[in-house]
Amino acid sequence: MSLDFGPLNALDLSDKKILIVDDDPSSRKLVSTILQKTGVSVITASEGEQAVSICYKDPDISAVLMDIKMPKLNGYNATISIKEKLPKLPVIAYTAYAMNGDKEKAMHAGCDDYLTKPLIKNELFRILGRHLK
Repeated sequence: MSLDFGPLNALDLSDKKILIVDDDPSSRKLVSTILQKTGVSVITASEGEQAVSICYKDPDISAVLMDIKMPKLNGYNATISIKEKLPKLPVIAYTAYAMNGDKEKAMHAGCDDYLTKPLIKNELFRILGRHLK
């Protein structure tokens, strides 16, 4: 039995590259698997400093999915560093720690959008479609 997600099945990101930043390997794998349906190229980073370095070195990155709570350099500070040099690169915060005020803190740090974990596939596709079309 196949699930019909309506027009979101038609989301074609085959010409895009997304960086997934998350310190949890199972979360990176899950998001990568979900994104495969769009044809997007996926690269991953396990912490903020690595994400900043990748963004600075790879001009083909189309968007960043940034976990907020990570050891060393957290998602807020990684986003600030990325946006200093790449202000037009969409950074989408996603976090399991959705406390009151977290969305505002993410947006203040420069994130372009905000998702909570567990990710809802259609919401992820809708936000990516909005930023990458």
